[in-house]
Amino acid sequence: FRLRARSTPDVFAPEQLLSPFAAREMSPKAQVLDGQTYVIDVSDFLRRKRRPQWTFLVSSVVFSPVIAVVVAFASILAFVPGLDFGRRIAGYILPPLLEDLAKNFAVERKELLRDISGRVLDVGAGGGGYLPVLAANGGDRITEVVALEPTPSMMAAFKRRLEKEVLPFPVTPTMEFLEDLAEKPENVNSFDWVILGNVLCEVPCQASILAALEKLVKRGGKVYFSEHVVSAPGTWTARLQHIVNPWWVRISGGCNCNRDTMKNIRAMNWDMVHWTIPADGGFSWVKPWEIGLLQKP
Repeated sequence: FRLRARSTPDVFAPEQLLSPFAAREMSPKAQVLDGQTYVIDVSDFLRRKRRPQWTFLVSSVVFSPVIAVVVAFASILAFVPGLDFGRRIAGYILPPLLEDLAKNFAVERKELLRDISGRVLDVGAGGGGYLPVLAANGGDRITEVVALEPTPSMMAAFKRRLEKEVLPFPVTPTMEFLEDLAEKPENVNSFDWVILGNVLCEVPCQASILAALEKLVKRGGKVYFSEHVVSAPGTWTARLQHIVNPWWVRISGGCNCNRDTMKNIRAMNWDMVHWTIPADGGFSWVKPWEIGLLQKP
């Protein structure tokens, strides 16, 4: 079936988005933060992402037996104590998946990161998918990008990408954890922008990560976020997410598909604009997506 999204030309300020479920229902195109109007058209995103149904059906029929065998074998390995199979393969599987995700969200990233400048922290830099976006949008307005990636295989992928890019700003890769970065005096209130791209689904404690951001971000600084979250309570997708998550977190190398991430983000009490995109990330239990901006008051 085809996903449909309600669209509206109205402009909403952050304080008008009172209810999380009302916000999910509205997803207004235009929202205002710090005097700037940001426009995200969810309907347009869904049109761009829609894949040819016949191709999907044919490929499912042809390759499903092979895929089933591979997934079953990988699932067994993922539960072997001490093997850490999910994280081992993450450095090879995730970069191309994140690359595909970058293509899907290219328009939205360009819109929300159009004013990026100053010192930037890329949390969970992964395969370096945000580097071209930062170069195109921020250019020489960016003074430094600190790329934080504590997973060895993903940091290796990031460095391979970094060698291929010609960037107008210096990049400092680090394998530190965010909480440790926040304990260093020179980093307190030092970042103008933070990138949170598909990070909060993996971290052990979301509250700890968000508390570290309180220390790191300057007053008036902004946080861009793009995260898949748990579906609305009572829906079949939410039920599926809770059922498959113990398996999914193992096979994916730590990704949780059933987290109420927006609840923790709202608890920060920062100014916010965000859009709910009811599209999956390649798997029916990885949806919806929340994309938006936070500003430290």
